[in-house]
Amino acid sequence: MRLLKSVFVVLSLLVVFVLAGGTLLAHLYGDEVKRFVVEEMNKGLAVPIQVESIEFSVLRKFPKASLQFAEVQCPSVGPQFGTDTLFFAEKVFVQFSVLDLLFGDYVIRKVHLENASFHILYDKRGRDNFHFWKPPQPKEKKEGDTKATISYELNQVLVEGVELYYYNKKSGIRASLEGNAFQLQGLFSSNSYALEADCD
Repeated sequence: MRLLKSVFVVLSLLVVFVLAGGTLLAHLYGDEVKRFVVEEMNKGLAVPIQVESIEFSVLRKFPKASLQFAEVQCPSVGPQFGTDTLFFAEKVFVQFSVLDLLFGDYVIRKVHLENASFHILYDKRGRDNFHFWKPPQPKEKKEGDTKATISYELNQVLVEGVELYYYNKKSGIRASLEGNAFQLQGLFSSNSYALEADCD
């Protein structure tokens, strides 16, 4: 009985420590992280993305820190697609290691979307509408350089509550699906990559 009580006390203290630490980190670093990450992400976008609000949290996706973007809308890439929307999501979480806050090296590896719809399009020449990011430009951090950096090693995109529409004008193929969860895995930052899809 005494052992169980000790375990309960230790677990309770850990929970309190995590909550207090997460709240403190969010308070100390929240505005700085939002400003820096958003500025750097915008440099890597090929099209402007509309966002209603942005929040930083250490606890929401613990043990990862995350930026939560609300009401996100991205247009199709390429003038041939007009004003078609590529995707809309109620929430988008961009996740990276909490330790990055201390070492100033932000590595984005996972993106989580909630209640999202996608329109994947190809024109008659086989050009797609979904390359909304610019080719990565690797930067080496010089010795003694304390300036924060951000890099993309995105290997997982998870979507919960998804509607997907696909239309290829070149082949004439149309398809649509709905699912509770949709997951893409692969090294997205690579110039050539293979994706694995899983849908429930």
